[in-house]
Amino acid sequence: MRFYLIYSIDVPKDERNTWEPNKNFKQVKSYKKPKMISKKYVGELNKDEFNTFLKEKNLIMTPHNTMGGITDKGWFPAMEFLNKENVNVFAYVTPLPKIKQKQKQTKYNSDRNWTRLKKVMLRKYGAKTDLIY
Repeated sequence: MRFYLIYSIDVPKDERNTWEPNKNFKQVKSYKKPKMISKKYVGELNKDEFNTFLKEKNLIMTPHNTMGGITDKGWFPAMEFLNKENVNVFAYVTPLPKIKQKQKQTKYNSDRNWTRLKKVMLRKYGAKTDLIY
């Protein structure tokens, strides 16, 4: 499985190197404010790269529903990941499972599959307590 990420940071300028991602990401937007820097990145990672990225950036999944994300590949549904210490560092993640081309997808099946996938992701990557939310 691969993971498509939209990664956003909005941090003090002197902290930006701490939060910037590795070479697997492409910067798509950047805004400068008097004392802050705001950047958005996109990237597609394999499972090992994704797990490493989450650990490096201290990101955990939230149970919140999102509106998804508009990407260079079109609109994707997405799951929200937040940094445990800094709410201005977050990612929207879309798992990209391998789906057989012959598999017929109806709206019900795709909604049902998304819900099941989200539950699995929450068990693996979510906080063990809801105090973070």
